Amino acid sequence: MKSHLIDIVRNLAYEGKDFETIESEIEKLSDNYDSESINYAKLHIDEYIIQYQNAMIIKGQAKLQMAIGIILFIFGFGLTVSTIWEGSGFIYYGMMGFGIIVFIDGLNTYNAPIPSLASRRKIMIRRK
Repeated sequence: MKSHLIDIVRNLAYEGKDFETIESEIEKLSDNYDSESINYAKLHIDEYIIQYQNAMIIKGQAKLQMAIGIILFIFGFGLTVSTIWEGSGFIYYGMMGFGIIVFIDGLNTYNAPIPSLASRRKIMIRRK
């Protein structure tokens, strides 16, 4: 019973719902579940909302990474075309290849499911 409620909370949080909306959805199910299961599910709402927010931060960073990869590729391609135009014919394979690799890595991160992204973000704890 608890695991089904936790799945509902996780799915609602991963859809971007806020705390009050998730809590009201859980309250609607109070007739079907015991109060202990409802309270247990309510305790985990914040956890899944934070996981969703962290995943959205990582997806934003992945978009930036894809943009950097595209810029590197275009810059390398532009340098290659300009050197061929001038007659030296030097080809910037490294810059274009690195741009493609950076773009593909960002794309893979962006397309990753939220649960796998949520575990990537580390919380820094200050030690005294």
